[in-house]
Amino acid sequence: MATQSITEIASSPYCNLLLESCPAKIFLPNPEARGDHVRDSYLKLGLTRRQVEIVARATPRSQYYYTSPLGSRLFNLDLGPIALALCGSTAIPICGELASCSLRAAISYRRDSTNGVSQTQETTSSSIL
Repeated sequence: MATQSITEIASSPYCNLLLESCPAKIFLPNPEARGDHVRDSYLKLGLTRRQVEIVARATPRSQYYYTSPLGSRLFNLDLGPIALALCGSTAIPICGELASCSLRAAISYRRDSTNGVSQTQETTSSSIL
């Protein structure tokens, strides 16, 4: 299910199924996340209050918040107008592959020197660039 409506997902009878089936999620910037009703929807989807604030402060069409069991990260994906048009079009079958490639390129992992485990670092909007 691809949607930009957090409240639609949170109120869906399939919400639990979606959460179990999609451990990795990408949240788009949403200044409305500061409101009680919308914030509650984000909390129902597993974000903390701090993470909801990161989503609320993120720059539209530039920053995205990724969460997975491995960690969370706010990342920049500054696409040009052609790439934005391609990724924003649902009529092009390759959009999923483009988004996946972009995400893999945007998320960086650091190597833990003590046990060799890859981890992500949560980043706030103030520490990006």
